[in-house]
Amino acid sequence: MKIESPRPLAVAPLGTSSDLKLGETVIAIGNALGYEHTVTVGIISSLVRDVEAENQSYRNLLQTDAAINPGNSGGPLINLDGEVIAINVAIRANAQKIGFAIKIDDARQYTAQLLDIRRRSRTWHGLFTRDVKNHKQRHLVVVGFE
Repeated sequence: MKIESPRPLAVAPLGTSSDLKLGETVIAIGNALGYEHTVTVGIISSLVRDVEAENQSYRNLLQTDAAINPGNSGGPLINLDGEVIAINVAIRANAQKIGFAIKIDDARQYTAQLLDIRRRSRTWHGLFTRDVKNHKQRHLVVVGFE
């Protein structure tokens, strides 16, 4: 994705989802129902939840009671340090305040795997990547290209 901006954009720091606890306060950000810059607060209700929704299966999601509505999907779920710890992905449609998010550690691994596939749909990107995560560093490294 490319974003044209007249000024440098701030980057949200990535946290880790490996040390989350039940009851931890989280903040969901998005454009809920078309309202820009929506922010809601809740807690982590479950650390591991498998969800079946509209012919899709999601595994190992976080569950939160922070209000996630249509338009929040793809937005960050952040901790109180302002670090992205998950990506808002789904809600339980017939309930209130039951939302789900992909853990950031899982999202980072999926991204690294997708980028490391050198051929996809007859497209060649040629990148070799490695996911780096330790107590001081959290980023995706391009280790080579062809």
